[in-house]
Amino acid sequence: MRELSAAFEAETLPRLRSAVLVTAPGDQHTFGVFILQEFFRRAGWDVRGGSMSSADELLELVQTGPCDLIGLSVSNDMNVEDLASVIRAIREVDRPGCHPSSSAAASS
Repeated sequence: MRELSAAFEAETLPRLRSAVLVTAPGDQHTFGVFILQEFFRRAGWDVRGGSMSSADELLELVQTGPCDLIGLSVSNDMNVEDLASVIRAIREVDRPGCHPSSSAAASS
């Protein structure tokens, strides 16, 4: 995957939009998010994210820079209540330069 990543980077467009794409806090399924990040980068997006160990780590990440999109990947529905709390916290936290109209969870 790392070898393919270099090929993706070589073909990218200027970075016009930014995204935070992460696994739900504590979720261990990172492959889908990694692939999604690569496709967003290839399409010209500035992408931050990865695997989040806690909600606090995720909230800190969304506060560190501008973003047009926040994507959460979940692998199961065991912690739906916790995920709903995380989404509410993201909506309430000060996100300088962030303009997402809503936060949504996607299944990987």
